[in-house]
Amino acid sequence: MEADEVVVVLDWLEDRGYVVTEDWRPVRVQLAARQGRVDVHPMHVGPNGDGVQQGQGGEVFLHAADDLRSL
Repeated sequence: MEADEVVVVLDWLEDRGYVVTEDWRPVRVQLAARQGRVDVHPMHVGPNGDGVQQGQGGEVFLHAADDLRSL
């Protein structure tokens, strides 16, 4: 998911009973509800479809467009 869509997704999940249990934005956000857990990992997707995800301590993870299409 695009990093700028995170707020929309979190609002949608919270409307369904999920509560944020860990907020390490921009790296990840974990939510939990009676029905289970959701782990959100935002990333920026470039014009060529490659994704860039922030990691802990300034790490950056690159995800090739071909890999993202298989999700």
